[in-house]
Amino acid sequence: MLQRIRTLQKPWQQMTEREQTDCANGIELGARDIIRKTVRLLNKHDWPHAAVKLCEIKIGGTNGIDIKMTCPNIAEYRNILGEHVNTHVQIVMADSDTFMAARAPVQIDKDQPEMPLDITPPVDGELEETDDQAAA
Repeated sequence: MLQRIRTLQKPWQQMTEREQTDCANGIELGARDIIRKTVRLLNKHDWPHAAVKLCEIKIGGTNGIDIKMTCPNIAEYRNILGEHVNTHVQIVMADSDTFMAARAPVQIDKDQPEMPLDITPPVDGELEETDDQAAA
């Protein structure tokens, strides 16, 4: 992106509308590519994490925004959260409820499947002949 800006032939103000549009589009495409690559790199790393419930926020608190979170009291979460007290952390909001209904219902097989019956219902009250009766 920086290379593109350095190689511009003339200042922005002297560019035509078309040249400015091309330049802006090229920089936007480059920025989107950087963002995608950054997200991909961040997701590859096995970050320590804890599933928490955001219970309360207080805007204008002692540090700007104060938050209260709760989570299950398990050793893994105690260790992760305890190691990060008074450090700067990134909070990613991923509401797990969004993904809870994202699958199709489970197909349950019956213990005893229904047996297929080769009986054709009678038409107009008549009984249908079987192959043995038709041969006689």
